[in-house]
Amino acid sequence: MMIQLKLFKYVSFKKMYNLIRIFLGYYISQVLRRPVVWGYPYSITTEPTNQCNLNCLECPTGNKSTRIPKGKMNFNNYKKIINDVKSFIIYQMLYFQGEPFLHPDLFKMIKYSDENNIYTSISTNGHFLTKENSTKIIKSGLKRILISVDGISQKSYEKYRAGGKFDVVLKGIRTLIKTKKELNSKYPKVIIQFFAQNMRFLKLRF
Repeated sequence: MMIQLKLFKYVSFKKMYNLIRIFLGYYISQVLRRPVVWGYPYSITTEPTNQCNLNCLECPTGNKSTRIPKGKMNFNNYKKIINDVKSFIIYQMLYFQGEPFLHPDLFKMIKYSDENNIYTSISTNGHFLTKENSTKIIKSGLKRILISVDGISQKSYEKYRAGGKFDVVLKGIRTLIKTKKELNSKYPKVIIQFFAQNMRFLKLRF
């Protein structure tokens, strides 16, 4: 339940008060051995779309095992969600089981969260990191991006990322990092994520 130091710039007095209530409720719950909820969540997961361009075998979206209808979140609905939670939310994961870049308003979503002082992170399969999108990512105010690679060659990559192109992902990573340097931007933090043979996640940060 620790809040990382890098997130404290997103903590207002009201958000700090909410955090104190959360922690107090948590410790009192342990003492009383019953749930005591005094605060609101300080993080939120928002799914822009549950559609994806790949067919990954371990993902319910990719392997078609989910029964949830495919769709994209309406931007006005997204704004309403952010307006409802912005007084206590510090951190947002703007992804779940879909590919965020398939949503046409993704950059507007990120920017709206950033304007409302919410640290926002997305996860992507890396197939949409063009020069244009890389520039938009940086200018949107995105703070963290996880890129799933899961291989060191096309042969090993496609075992997990069915339908994906390993060279496209590598080119996209290089483009994003180069654009970030060109614009002299600290953000987003780029995290390259992949499976090891023992199925643990490994991460490289840039």
